[in-house]
Amino acid sequence: MIQKPLYSPVSSKGQTVIPAALRKKLNIQKGSVLHFELLSNNTFVVRVIREGESLSNISPVHKTSKIPAIGLKKTF
Repeated sequence: MIQKPLYSPVSSKGQTVIPAALRKKLNIQKGSVLHFELLSNNTFVVRVIREGESLSNISPVHKTSKIPAIGLKKTF
């Protein structure tokens, strides 16, 4: 378990870096799909979506979608 808070600045392009400890713990690799859900004005949850996982319980917009195999591009 990661004990200390982790921080990452946001670039002028809106990009940020997922800290290495989290990438390793969650097995986030190139091509991984992340789901962002806004909970309140300043809080959101990022969830790692695994290959083949259904989006039906995550996003009502994509109820029949399946996550593509790692390495394939998917535009939502």
